Amino acid sequence: LEEPVSGRTGPAVLRGFALFLLLAGWWLPPLWTGADTARPTTALLVDRSLSMSLPASVGGMSRADSAALVIGEIDPSITMWFGDSVRSAAGDVSEGGSERADDLGSSDAASRVVPALEAARAEGADHVVLVTDGELDDREEARPVARRLGLTVREERVAERPARLAIRAVDAPTAVEVGDTIRLVVEAAAPGASI
Repeated sequence: LEEPVSGRTGPAVLRGFALFLLLAGWWLPPLWTGADTARPTTALLVDRSLSMSLPASVGGMSRADSAALVIGEIDPSITMWFGDSVRSAAGDVSEGGSERADDLGSSDAASRVVPALEAARAEGADHVVLVTDGELDDREEARPVARRLGLTVREERVAERPARLAIRAVDAPTAVEVGDTIRLVVEAAAPGASI
């Protein structure tokens, strides 16, 4: 015990509290109980741009129909549509909620994924499954944003990747004069096809 001296009460109380925390701290309950473990971790982001109404492949089903098949295999914590803006999907799209998976084709003129990534992270998502045809307006901007937000992104493409086109041959006249109309014959090729 310390001898009572004026002006020493404050430091004595602080020392006693520090000693109490040091000795009893091992038995005190934790400050965080883990009550928010139900927080969503996986976000499903579904492209709702105009291009989703196009065929997924030559003569095949639409990209929206392909997306509906992919969505049925995913069990997300949260689901959002994106295009011109970001909207939370009403109901469970895999179970045919009020916005059904087969109604994916919309009138959104753009396909911007950066706002969707930011909205998913704000909802607590750590992992994102991106269902798109691959025609994103801000793909290059999205990569550093996903890294900055700490999101892992898996892209599920519902359209065939466009074939690379190559010029196989060009047939042109060897000599022309000013004012002449010339005829060029270009032979282009894509993998497995000739155009």
